[in-house]
Amino acid sequence: MADLKEYYKKISPYLVYVIALVGGSVFCYGFAPFNMSIAAILSPALLLWCLNKRSTSQAFLIGLCYGIGMFGMGTNWVYVSIHDYGYTTAWLATLITGLFVLIIALYPALMSYFFNKFFKKSTYTTTLLVFPSLWVIFEMLRGWALSGFPWLFVGYAHITNILRAFAPIGSVWAVSLVSVFISTLIFCIFDYFYNDKEKPKVRNGLVITLIATFVVAFSLNRIVWTVPTTQTLTVSMVQGNIAQLMRWDPAYIASIVQTYERLTQQALTSNVVIWPEGAIPVPLPNSHRFFQEMGTMAKASNVALITGVPTQLPNHVNYYNSLYAVGMTGVNNNCEAGEQEGCIYFKEHLVPFGEYVPFEKLLRGLIAFFNLPMSSFVPGPANQKPLLAHGFKFAPAICYEIAYPIFVQQMSKHADFILTVSNDTWFGKSIGPLQHLQIAQFRALETGKNVIRATNTGYTAIIDPDGRIQVIAPAFEENVTTGSVSVMQGVTLWTRVGIWPLAALLVVMLAGGYFLQTRKKP
Repeated sequence: MADLKEYYKKISPYLVYVIALVGGSVFCYGFAPFNMSIAAILSPALLLWCLNKRSTSQAFLIGLCYGIGMFGMGTNWVYVSIHDYGYTTAWLATLITGLFVLIIALYPALMSYFFNKFFKKSTYTTTLLVFPSLWVIFEMLRGWALSGFPWLFVGYAHITNILRAFAPIGSVWAVSLVSVFISTLIFCIFDYFYNDKEKPKVRNGLVITLIATFVVAFSLNRIVWTVPTTQTLTVSMVQGNIAQLMRWDPAYIASIVQTYERLTQQALTSNVVIWPEGAIPVPLPNSHRFFQEMGTMAKASNVALITGVPTQLPNHVNYYNSLYAVGMTGVNNNCEAGEQEGCIYFKEHLVPFGEYVPFEKLLRGLIAFFNLPMSSFVPGPANQKPLLAHGFKFAPAICYEIAYPIFVQQMSKHADFILTVSNDTWFGKSIGPLQHLQIAQFRALETGKNVIRATNTGYTAIIDPDGRIQVIAPAFEENVTTGSVSVMQGVTLWTRVGIWPLAALLVVMLAGGYFLQTRKKP
């Protein structure tokens, strides 16, 4: 082992940067469509190894390289969105994607910097307290700052294994915390043998802690948080498969409308029919007469229809990305007359550049990507009520909103089901749509409620309260997907108490680590 110690000291920082880059790239294999969750455990352990005994400036660069690998591989669909649908040349799309990855990579870079600066010579106990808590804190920051990028949280990699049991307790972030805790344990065990330490109590403590973590996870998996009631609903999701370049072209409006009308005829035996985000490319109120006709048809068949549509309110110049319910809604059946409460939902969390342009006065018109169709939406008000359809309450989440755990937790408290609609055409045939679906699976698991997901090109699905996919439509083809969902009885801990217990735990772990690091040794 002495030879290994000397070898480690001689490793060039540049080689460590490359190892960190590779380690970050491996990270994305833990997520859909690869689902190799072991990669999401070993990757942070490798980052810790790279940070070991490095200077503060080196730690920042190591974290930056790790982040570039992580987001360069894990969010490569950003290039597809910018190049294929953003009317941007290959070199400019590469440049914009590179800048995006570099900015997002600052989160692991800063996390590595703070860990190295304040906890460089920490004990195993301190490392186990600090590194996992710092990781999750920076995940939270990344999901919030500048409207947030809540993607590739490490917890998502564990949708199919026993660590998923922590999701109903503290959301995906609780799973992230446990996952990185295990990563840190693996690093500590490796470091123990690597440094040839003759302290069997330390070795035994690390191994026992690792085993105990899996025992707790296994035990938590036995808890049943919610159970189905006899109240059931049959839903049909219409997947129109409308090409992105056609969606906002006036020449195709009639064809798009005919597609949804034709497919909906196959679904009129269901209680609720759902069209995806922005299904009808004619904003309300211009499309109001059409929806009056659809509402009349739906009522005649005892059906409620929920659809995505842009909305411009009277005496307003701004547009909202919205969900609109007509037909047998349960709101005194009066949505077609212009009622709003329970009939319409305005999207709160908008996608930068896709739905609005940051620093619009400076950027609008510079290149085609900053001037996309329908990229002038404004966010809807906070604390909106669930949509009503056939007398049931639906917690709405349009596209990107399903990736915000706290938002969905708050919206779903007083709802029977979670409804998410999306237009994942922007992702093309990349890994993006399956990552998005995986995120929706976690929202079901966290809340113990059924998630109904309707998309334009895929993946349209019904997800049960255990996070498992019950029915799914093939991607990139027209489809009507039908299934039954039940109202659930019971409530998960995450739904009941939200983020605060987990936030308190993170503060305690960080403070405890700092205390152990700074206390005077006898």
